[in-house]
Amino acid sequence: NALIRELREELGVNCSIKNFLGVIENQWEDREVIHHEINHIFEVDSQELHIDFIPKSKESHLAFHWIDYNQEALNTYKIMPVPSVKELLERKLSDEL
Repeated sequence: NALIRELREELGVNCSIKNFLGVIENQWEDREVIHHEINHIFEVDSQELHIDFIPKSKESHLAFHWIDYNQEALNTYKIMPVPSVKELLERKLSDEL
């Protein structure tokens, strides 16, 4: 599976895929260049991923952080792309209640 392989190669962790949460398409303009991305969002499980592990970005203007998966964290952090990913995670949380 490509996602499992990517997490192993990029972060050095083993994981399993729990759920496919959805697809989010995002487009923006930066310095007159249009950017487009398609994000496939999955819930994964790993004994090797910890909240204090900070993945390194290959782009100096970006920072990545693991956050707790709860409503307080969703309200505290700027989760991008806005608002799509945040809305997807909020729907998932409400389904779990």
